[in-house]
Amino acid sequence: MRTLPRPITRLFAARPITARLLTAGLLAAGSLAVPAASGAALAAGAPAGHGLARTPPMGFNDWNAFGCNVSASLVEQTALAMHTNGMQAAGYDYVNIDDCWMAGRDIPRTDPTRATAGRDADGHLVADPVYFPPSAPGRNDGIKVVADYVHALGLKLGIYQDTGRTTCQGLAGTYQGPSGATYDAIDAGDFASWGVDYVKDDWCNVPLSDVPGATRDDKANYLYTQMSQALQATGRHIVFEAATLGDPGLSTYTWAPSISNLWRTTTDISPSFSSMLNNFTVNSALAQYAGPGHWNDPDMLEIGTGGFSTLAAAAPAGTTTVLVASTSRAIVGGVIRIGTAAAGDLESAVVTSVGTAGAAGTGITVATPLTHDHPAGEQVNKDGMTLAEEQTEFTLWAQEAAPLIAGTDVVNLAPQDLAMYLNPEAVAIDQDPLGVQATVLSNADSHWVLVRPLANGDKSVVLFNAGSTPWSGASLPLDSLGLDASQRYTARDVWAHTDGTVTGALEVASVPAHGSVMVRVSSAADQLADQLALVGHVDGGSFAAQLRAAIRALDKGRTREACGALDGYVHHVRAQSGKKLRTELAAQLIANARRIEGLLGC
Repeated sequence: MRTLPRPITRLFAARPITARLLTAGLLAAGSLAVPAASGAALAAGAPAGHGLARTPPMGFNDWNAFGCNVSASLVEQTALAMHTNGMQAAGYDYVNIDDCWMAGRDIPRTDPTRATAGRDADGHLVADPVYFPPSAPGRNDGIKVVADYVHALGLKLGIYQDTGRTTCQGLAGTYQGPSGATYDAIDAGDFASWGVDYVKDDWCNVPLSDVPGATRDDKANYLYTQMSQALQATGRHIVFEAATLGDPGLSTYTWAPSISNLWRTTTDISPSFSSMLNNFTVNSALAQYAGPGHWNDPDMLEIGTGGFSTLAAAAPAGTTTVLVASTSRAIVGGVIRIGTAAAGDLESAVVTSVGTAGAAGTGITVATPLTHDHPAGEQVNKDGMTLAEEQTEFTLWAQEAAPLIAGTDVVNLAPQDLAMYLNPEAVAIDQDPLGVQATVLSNADSHWVLVRPLANGDKSVVLFNAGSTPWSGASLPLDSLGLDASQRYTARDVWAHTDGTVTGALEVASVPAHGSVMVRVSSAADQLADQLALVGHVDGGSFAAQLRAAIRALDKGRTREACGALDGYVHHVRAQSGKKLRTELAAQLIANARRIEGLLGC
């Protein structure tokens, strides 16, 4: 029996409270709270997506970091790390197994039994008992054992299959033939019985000539519809991804929204700026197809992913030079990670120069001295992008309402990388319930501007510099962003966590090469409405009455009167702190009100 840790209390990072972020318990007893919508519950009459994935899925997938080296222990260790390092509390709840979980992976690719080892005589899938041990000898429940562990942590389990005769790694796929016959019903039943919550269905080794349909899209639609319907027929809530790998012969986004929750729009990503830029660029043209329950997927996040290696020589505490067996993927401005959490010597540093490999080489130089002694042969990971590039990837994925699936070694994640995954403000934009993918306002000279409307009336604006030199003096007129140029706005820098006031135009002094700036723009009226939604019925509606007075004054152009109403509201909130309002909420309401006063120039 695998031992589970004690439950971890969820703590939310302090940030301006809005109605959509309100959680039960902030208001005093007897006050009203706004319940959060659950994307895991089936919505009656929901259109595409069958009520699932109303916001983009968040979680982990093992492939980009580990390839075929997946196992029950890896999945369980990752789930536990997500449970304890803040990722689960931030919303990352899917722990997804990719290819190579089926029996047969140790059989050579040239041996035809590799493709059949993953099914029993009745056609059921068989988990590799070496890597996914069953609960007892002779049973085929290795995946269920893992699912039970993951579920006990409050997380969800995802799994991989392929529409072809074999998976991309040559294991048992769903295509049976002839003439379009598949194992989808059996596979979906197996997944449901094991407790799977997410299925990624790949697009390798498909015998298209045997599949019904006049066009390539018809054939793909036919196959993915089989799995979609089979999953629904199980009665279990299972998120479904049509992972067509960005096949240039397909327009997956035209038919997948009605049968799946997300679909791949791009080729496989790799940990480099050029690969990330390619996937972003392709995905950016498909905004019209995304929305709640059906999302464009430009592939996994590569934050913290790069190239594994080992120390070519011991690295003592105090040194800034690390001799490695391979310098491949290392990049100046990226992070190198040395040691492991299990060994108790995990640490990381930013790379300042990359030299030659080997014990006699010049190695990798880091910005800060090591604090542990590391023996030769110990594990090293080199991030494939700089910290600025990684932050850009997260920014662009969030702005495009893309799934946030970490394709890295979560157990040994560097704190610099973990901080990006946990940025609550960037995550909130990705998860915004309006579910609108950003549109490209402009793209010239490698300078991108993307604008995304948010559920509470705010706008998320991203300036992305894909060029190799800084972008200086960017200025975006408010009316070009769809905003009223006569109003004053608050501009919240999502990564710097600072606020500014904007009139006439949003101006950014400089965007670094390969860097980005993400700003949440809101008006005083929008912020007052957000406050109103929070306190609507508290204390007999007296707080709401003061806020409505401020809103009416603003509507009539009476700024001074609005400021007076806000000041009275602040005094009222302060007086009720610890009484009708919990102290924490009162403090944040006051901070929000003062921010609005500053915006109005009170």
